[in-house]
Amino acid sequence: MMKIREAVVDYLEEKKWPYIDKENIFKVDVEGDDCVWQSFINVEEDIESVVYYGVFPNRVPEEKFDMIEAVIGSLNLGFKFGNFELNKQGGELRYKTYQMFPEGDYDKKMFLENLFLSNIYAMDQTIGVLQKSIFTDMNIEELIVALDQSK
Repeated sequence: MMKIREAVVDYLEEKKWPYIDKENIFKVDVEGDDCVWQSFINVEEDIESVVYYGVFPNRVPEEKFDMIEAVIGSLNLGFKFGNFELNKQGGELRYKTYQMFPEGDYDKKMFLENLFLSNIYAMDQTIGVLQKSIFTDMNIEELIVALDQSK
């Protein structure tokens, strides 16, 4: 039976995704339609799970925390398989997806692909409105319209 860590390594190598491996945390750069961002794959063998974080490429300045919280609150309502998180200590904004892997002999890489691609898709679809939230003076209503138009 393939361990989760082995499945992650196999998947990344099959897809030819360059990665850095540091004790069950894999760093992978993702190139979306509009920008490049870092992602982190956290393998938790003891509980048979993987957490995948797509990290927004810019820090959120403190004066934009309220705006970003409103935007990601609205975004999170529409997500079924993940959510945005804002770390107010450093302004890091990330999208998290998570998968438990029950014991058994099955193709874990198929589940990993769904986990990774759903994260990448969510980041890629929302990164533009998140950038507008930080770098423009658009209000929440204008941002919601911009988000609806990007879908």
